[in-house]
Amino acid sequence: MSFSAYNPLNFGIKPDTEKITARKIRLINIIILLSGFISLFFMISLALLHMWINMSQNFVMLFILIYISYKVKIGDLNKVLRVFFIVFPVYFLSFVFIYGENGIKYYFISLAIMASLLIEEKKVVKRIFFFMFFMFLFSDIYPRFFPFAITNNLSAYFYYTNIAFSFLILFATISLYKDQQMMYETELQENNAALGMKNEEITLQNEEIASQRDNLLELNERINIQHEALNKAFRQITDSAKYARRIQSALLPLPSELSKVFSDSFVVNLPKNIVSGDFYWYASIDEHTMQDKDKFALLAVGDCTGHGIPGAFLTAIGINMLHQIVNDMKIYNSAQILSMLDKLLTERLLQQSIDNVPVYDGIDLALIVYFPYQQKVHFSGAKRPLFLFSNAECTEIKGSKHSIGLFSRGTKVFEEHEFDVKKGDMLYLFTDGYPDQTGGPKQSKFLTSNFREMIFSLQGKEMAVQHNFLLKTFENWKKDTTQTDDVMVIGLQI
Repeated sequence: MSFSAYNPLNFGIKPDTEKITARKIRLINIIILLSGFISLFFMISLALLHMWINMSQNFVMLFILIYISYKVKIGDLNKVLRVFFIVFPVYFLSFVFIYGENGIKYYFISLAIMASLLIEEKKVVKRIFFFMFFMFLFSDIYPRFFPFAITNNLSAYFYYTNIAFSFLILFATISLYKDQQMMYETELQENNAALGMKNEEITLQNEEIASQRDNLLELNERINIQHEALNKAFRQITDSAKYARRIQSALLPLPSELSKVFSDSFVVNLPKNIVSGDFYWYASIDEHTMQDKDKFALLAVGDCTGHGIPGAFLTAIGINMLHQIVNDMKIYNSAQILSMLDKLLTERLLQQSIDNVPVYDGIDLALIVYFPYQQKVHFSGAKRPLFLFSNAECTEIKGSKHSIGLFSRGTKVFEEHEFDVKKGDMLYLFTDGYPDQTGGPKQSKFLTSNFREMIFSLQGKEMAVQHNFLLKTFENWKKDTTQTDDVMVIGLQI
């Protein structure tokens, strides 16, 4: 029976009431309705017979029924059951004492059966059953020993009426209980059917999940195999790159070679990857046929296109060509060296072009030729400058606007700058990796202007101190940011 606010049997049932409790409330409500009907019937009958005292007893019954209805509404079923199985038997027993048996004993049978329908505890049901059985026997035996005022006609009338009403209550209660039981079983079957369908869906989902799991396991196994293959390839590439770094390091001059010509020096070499696209090259021209005043040294700092392994290959080409130009061709003029390097590298790159598509690779380079005896420096640059610190002043000598090897329209001109130096002067050659590094609070470039100010602040300090300061400043600026490019900085003290 569905919940409805207009059905009197649902009086006191709320939407959140449990189903078992709702069934009990409906049974109680139908008993209340039938008992109320019976009380009204007897009140009218007794009023017609002018039996006012007897009528008042049924009036009391109405008040008891109203009280029970109130308790049902507020959900106090325990008190309702106490009234049913304590107050009702006493009430019916009072009729036995006053009017005799008159069919009252059959109400005790109805109460015993109702107890089995409303109460779940078996011990309590048994007690109520024996209590009602005792009341049934008492109401049957007691009237035989005492005469009563009701005439035989009225006695027969009330006797059969009470039998009819007691069985009406019993029949209605059992019928309602059976209807609810059937509805409960039907609902249970529907729920079981729905649950079965859900179980089938879950089974299908589990099978699908199992299939997907197997696919994922197979895919994961493939990924693991590929991952292992990639790791192996990565290790091989890394090992090759590390070996290439050893070769590249062997191509670079030792920093100690610079001390043969300069008072002091430092080299900052920070590759972005294992191998670098930045390099430095050094040559000392002191043939035994030359006089001391004619001896000189050359130093170049180059920044090749790209970084990592491609840049490293280009550094090897650049170093080899510088050796060829200076040692084989005997070209010592800084501007002519850059011009010849540009010529040779451009020809080499043209040979490597594919489908007549040129290879746009090149080198930005700063080159000095230092004459220790004469205290002179010749400088030429390809898009790289030279910083000279002398007499507490900084002079920036800019290089040409052309790169080595990169194709450009027009004739490339590399100028040679000549200037005097003295003991204690400082020279700095560097690639663009340090000034272009991103970092700081605003994630901006370090910039050449800040690099220049930093170098200026280090004047008067030992070269080892300057070297460490440059490394520390670079790391503090970069922090967790990825290194932008290869870094090369060389400081020279005359």
